[in-house]
Amino acid sequence: MTGRSERSEFDDLSAISGFPGGPRKGLLPVRVLIPDGDSPFALLVAQCIKRADPRIRVEAAYVDRRALSRFSRFVSHTYPLDPSAPGESLTVLLSKNPDMVLMPVSGPGIATVTLMAAHLGKLVRMVPFPTPDQLGCVNDKWKFHLAMQAAGFAVPDTVLLDSLACLEHFGPEDALLVKPRTGSGGKDIHMFGNAGELRGKAGKYLLPGHPYMVQRFVEGHDIDCSVLCKDGQVLACSVQRPLATAAKFGPGSVLRFLRDEAVEQLVQRIMFEFRWNGIAHLDLRYARDGDGPFVIEINPRYWSTLMGSLVAGVNFPWAHLCSAMDDPVTRLTNYESYYSGIRTWPSLYRKYRTPLSHTSLFFNFADPVAKVMQRVRPSTSMAQGAA
Repeated sequence: MTGRSERSEFDDLSAISGFPGGPRKGLLPVRVLIPDGDSPFALLVAQCIKRADPRIRVEAAYVDRRALSRFSRFVSHTYPLDPSAPGESLTVLLSKNPDMVLMPVSGPGIATVTLMAAHLGKLVRMVPFPTPDQLGCVNDKWKFHLAMQAAGFAVPDTVLLDSLACLEHFGPEDALLVKPRTGSGGKDIHMFGNAGELRGKAGKYLLPGHPYMVQRFVEGHDIDCSVLCKDGQVLACSVQRPLATAAKFGPGSVLRFLRDEAVEQLVQRIMFEFRWNGIAHLDLRYARDGDGPFVIEINPRYWSTLMGSLVAGVNFPWAHLCSAMDDPVTRLTNYESYYSGIRTWPSLYRKYRTPLSHTSLFFNFADPVAKVMQRVRPSTSMAQGAA
């Protein structure tokens, strides 16, 4: 890439931007402000937008000076927010820049903007995002489980871990997962071979407020679905199956993007039930015997495998921006493809002729300083969200 212009580099991905026809002049001029520029998701979102149309100006605000957006070549300008009053700082910034489109990307960032939506919406345009009540439901996995169960969706057997007696709900040979009611990225999830094994260690999870739940482990495989919605209607969708993961319950490191009618129809029903606005990433699971898909959880934010969605033909940030303007997209879906880290790429190339541009290495090299800074001095800000 050395010595090449920014535009020619972007043109390499024109076919996978999600909009093969190229930039839409009707959206210009556009300035996008990512208010949670502390989040590593800001790097992914900015790169997706600039690959769709390099003329769009992506800017970011941050609290922590270690914010990765400060080092990204895809972010045109950054603004420090007052750590003691970030909401007030953001309001002042937007009042001086009414031509911006506000686009939060992380869990904490979306939650904060949602609470300020009535006021901020008078200052600038905002991309669609969920309501505080919707976030409260999906961010508490126990509440979400009850909501899905009440609506008649298939969910794994789950109980609140409020006493040892709750383990009697499961059979003696059932494999069980202990999961925190909040959080994401597969963090703090523990697996036990049976109820007896868990019973001996349950004391560490029986805490005030009952922050954990127990779920029967569904033997089978994960299937995930990312969506962009407006008023409960799915505007863009990609379905991915993790073929390998770096951590046992973490995001996939090797992904197969595919079409799955059962998953797509189920997700459409769920999003309509919620009357969802904005982006979301749904975790589902097929049982080994073919039952399902079972609904596991919803993460109401951007996801760490966003560039995989891009190479599969769905540029979610660009579509998200379009949905805030007068040029919304409809029924944008992925095509069959693979995405992986560089370590697993050789085997994918041998088997499927997967190009190097379908790996994380390709996108990391496109924003090298920010990716180096992510490793050597990561932000500790709450705005960074979960990977």
